[in-house]
Amino acid sequence: MGISSLLGFGIDPFSPLCFGMVMDLTGRWEMSYSVLAAGGGVAFIAAIIIKILVFNK
Repeated sequence: MGISSLLGFGIDPFSPLCFGMVMDLTGRWEMSYSVLAAGGGVAFIAAIIIKILVFNK
């Protein structure tokens, strides 16, 4: 759980950077928020994969 927390706080500063970059490039709020949602989706899928790999030995 500590590693998960460390990774979460470590990647946290990149969220506003990515949001701002997409906002500057596209000028659309929807695209910017989609980037944030995609990050959460990837984290969710990674957590499921890790759970399957660790607990199904």
